Amino acid sequence: MIIPYIYYALDRFSLTSFLFYDFSYLVSANAYLFLNFQKVSVTMAIEQESYSPVYNQSEVLFRARSAITGRYWSVVGYILLVNLIMGVLSNIPAWGWIAYYLLQGAFEFGISLIFLALIRSQNSDCSMLFSGFKIFGTTLAAFLLRLIFTLLWMLLLIIPGIIAYYRYSQTFFILASGRQSDPMEAINHSIKMMDGYKWSLFMLDLHFTFLSFLFLVPIIILAFLVPQGHSSSVAFYVLITLMVSYFVFIFFWLQPYWFAAHAAFFDMIAGGEPVSDDNSYLETCQGNDV
Repeated sequence: MIIPYIYYALDRFSLTSFLFYDFSYLVSANAYLFLNFQKVSVTMAIEQESYSPVYNQSEVLFRARSAITGRYWSVVGYILLVNLIMGVLSNIPAWGWIAYYLLQGAFEFGISLIFLALIRSQNSDCSMLFSGFKIFGTTLAAFLLRLIFTLLWMLLLIIPGIIAYYRYSQTFFILASGRQSDPMEAINHSIKMMDGYKWSLFMLDLHFTFLSFLFLVPIIILAFLVPQGHSSSVAFYVLITLMVSYFVFIFFWLQPYWFAAHAAFFDMIAGGEPVSDDNSYLETCQGNDV
């Protein structure tokens, strides 16, 4: 059956797996939460009601679309470049996976910096993508601390782990915006910032998860219809065409849109806080403050 090969391909070529922890993890987590919607709503919506923050998902999506309009190909270029680098690293035998995880924080910082600049209508260039390497120790510590804390919560149950993911989700945007320069302080800032907003970000991710699954459903259905060993059948070629179309859809539309939406979400809940003056390391990453 061709289904295992589809799963393998989707795993190897999933959206930038280092960003926002792991796209495949994020999609599967949203799928799990969607199937357990009742339980999750009890856990997360209570906080939403108690805090009732001002949040407009339609505005976030509109700002995300507006941000990438006109700069679409440069944005796609940034993402494809990082995908290429991380993809090559992940396939190097023995030590490749070590480099893969060591560099995740630096690249996530660079992507966060670029998309935050786009959302704020500021200039961005390819050099910003590698700006995290100038503060490599900070980005690595932030990534490892966030990963460890999330995994510890995952030891309890899946839902506490997912909630922890959303609790720490703004860490790199906080570092990129200059609000904090210390990894632990950035994580604590993210926890406070996400108080009352975790459900909102979950619903935003669920929106994009639904779009990705909507495109994936016909591929899975057709995979069941392709007989084993019939690689010359019309259905097989249609399946391959759909898979290629799915990857184009993911890399050239959904991924930039999703990342921009996360940046717009951060900018909205940040409430226009001024950028800290004491985070001078950002000036070495970009000519102007983000």
